[in-house]
Amino acid sequence: MYLLVGADNVESLHKWQNFDWLQNNVEFVIIPRKGFRIPQNFQTLPFCAMDISSTQIRNKLACSDFVELARLIPQPILELILKEINCKKIDKK
Repeated sequence: MYLLVGADNVESLHKWQNFDWLQNNVEFVIIPRKGFRIPQNFQTLPFCAMDISSTQIRNKLACSDFVELARLIPQPILELILKEINCKKIDKK
């Protein structure tokens, strides 16, 4: 089983809850992030980097900036995110 992790999280992996279990049961595959070094003992997943962070996405969702989100996120993924948000709102009622 593989666990994809951004390179910005590599240095703190040992602090993760259940890290010992993860270390024995998954293979970490690191996704490169600008400005972060990946130790040689990890596999990497090469990809075309996007200049956006999950924090930026959450902030744009919070202020309902759907036009900008549609520019940054592929439409099928944005639809899934919005569907999940709507389900959570309904569950809270």
